[in-house]
Amino acid sequence: MGKPVTNVLIWGDYRRWRPTVMRIMSDLLDSTVLQELKKHPPRYFRSDKLDWLNSTIRKVKGGDLPDSLAVLTERLQSGFSHIRAYHGCRPVSIASYKEEGIKASDISALEQEAYRIFPDRSRVEKALREWNKDGDLAYPNHNRGRVFFCVDLRELVEQCGQYLLYGSEFLLCLASAVNGHDVLRRRGSATAIECDVPIGWMPYAFQTELAGELLREICERSCDKRYQPDMFEFGFYIQRTLPPENIVGFLHPSGIPNYHNRNVRED
Repeated sequence: MGKPVTNVLIWGDYRRWRPTVMRIMSDLLDSTVLQELKKHPPRYFRSDKLDWLNSTIRKVKGGDLPDSLAVLTERLQSGFSHIRAYHGCRPVSIASYKEEGIKASDISALEQEAYRIFPDRSRVEKALREWNKDGDLAYPNHNRGRVFFCVDLRELVEQCGQYLLYGSEFLLCLASAVNGHDVLRRRGSATAIECDVPIGWMPYAFQTELAGELLREICERSCDKRYQPDMFEFGFYIQRTLPPENIVGFLHPSGIPNYHNRNVRED
């Protein structure tokens, strides 16, 4: 694992990231804009369409100003180089992650793993044949070459706990076809890998979505002092292996809802 990153965006640390966003957006978003928003708040603080914010900015500052969402998306990496995120898995050992990082999904390797861990090879072969009938549109290709993350650990545990309880989504879906859920549950331990992921590695659409959420959070908190932040439901992927130097640590959550077992909290 590498040295800590100093300019990492940690969603839960609002007091730390808010000043950075305000600084890099100071020509468009300042106290006068927030004061006007507080006087005339929108009905909904949408993060994907910021007409409510753009109209307020133009009212306060005048002129034909650019879209705030597009501006923050372009400037995001001038304020933050990385984002803190979590990858859910169920490894037998974390040694490979420490040495090789989090590898992008390798379908061939996962197929070989399936043959190794599930006892009925013929059922595995049949399931894989069915999956691969669609060619490039086949289910396994959805995750090929990608690594997935959640920004809020609570989302990983409460809504994506299957990765912690069963491991690979590929193997879990295959387990449904070969009746192998128990095989996966007996392997490894629930692990959330805490990472600092370079923001520039996120596909651009995710960077835009993140920028919108940052602006929404600042404005909504400024307008409503009773506002209580909820679970942040934001996930993304990168299309490469995350090196070991980007791993911050390993967490082992418990009390994970298992939707394959009536949402009983396990591990």
